[in-house]
Amino acid sequence: IDYNFMDAHMYKGQVFYDLKKYTEAAKIFALVTSISPTYADGYFWLGKTQEALQDRPGAKLNYERAFGLDKELLEARAAAERLK
Repeated sequence: IDYNFMDAHMYKGQVFYDLKKYTEAAKIFALVTSISPTYADGYFWLGKTQEALQDRPGAKLNYERAFGLDKELLEARAAAERLK
């Protein structure tokens, strides 16, 4: 009902991710980042999805974006460093 309700979009994307439907998950997380460009979790999960799809440069960029937006997302920083 509420297009801007991030939790619903994130949950849907995480369900696709858990089902290994990475392309569908990436579309959802890309939608999340377009609705709210400062929502760090959206970039983090988009990075995880891109990494699963073997898009290492895209994943690294989105991990860095996530950490840049939320310095408490240490998992994003560690993932970006792992992809160097």
